[in-house]
Amino acid sequence: MLDTKSAAGDYDRLFRIKVLYFQYLTPAERRELIEHYQDYCRAAIRHQHTETTDLKNWLADMRSDGIDRTEFLTAAGLRDAIEVMNHSISTWQREYDWARHLATGHSHDTCPE
Repeated sequence: MLDTKSAAGDYDRLFRIKVLYFQYLTPAERRELIEHYQDYCRAAIRHQHTETTDLKNWLADMRSDGIDRTEFLTAAGLRDAIEVMNHSISTWQREYDWARHLATGHSHDTCPE
């Protein structure tokens, strides 16, 4: 449960499973896992922002050069990639917000019907 090094690429899915067993952890252990997950989410958001900026710069360069396509990608494809990245950023932000909610300890106070 406390291993935060394994399965780094799938840690978001693994964290959801860990949350199911928070009841068996001490408050300090839960806090440690939640803080790690918040850091994980922030890193993912930063990475996605960097990638999005790179794509936007590539698209701007294409436009300034009057090019609508490269050997591998069209301008429309780049715009779609930017849209996907923005969606990914939103998803990671929701994950981070959920982890903040877990950190407040309110996750056990309400139960959906």
